[in-house]
Amino acid sequence: MSKHLARAILEQLPPEWLAPDELAEFDENAATWGEEAPSREGVNGFGFDSVTPEATALAGMLAHAVVDIVIESGLKAWWRQLRRHPERRAPLTLGQLRELRARMIEAIVEMGADEEKAAVFADAALAALLRGGGDEEAA
Repeated sequence: MSKHLARAILEQLPPEWLAPDELAEFDENAATWGEEAPSREGVNGFGFDSVTPEATALAGMLAHAVVDIVIESGLKAWWRQLRRHPERRAPLTLGQLRELRARMIEAIVEMGADEEKAAVFADAALAALLRGGGDEEAA
């Protein structure tokens, strides 16, 4: 589970979606995850609409899904290179970006978000990936 990617996603979200100290308390909140993604049960009301530390758990769930989506989209080699050598990451094609975004939106809607919020979370995840989010995780 990429905690670094989850944090990078949070950093890309609109600030008003986060609790005041959510980024400052990220490590403490994420420390409870272990190797598994946070579950819906761990999110108070699973509120995409709430401005609470639960955005950390949602970002964690999304980061877990993003890794699966990237690998299932045939981009495993790109993901490995991103993590090992973020300074040499290869660009994705427009088609690859569109496919990743569409699959992320679908996954986020399945987690309980509406289409609009899912698009914001997907855009945050893509921005985090393209900036090298998750690059400190081991292979």
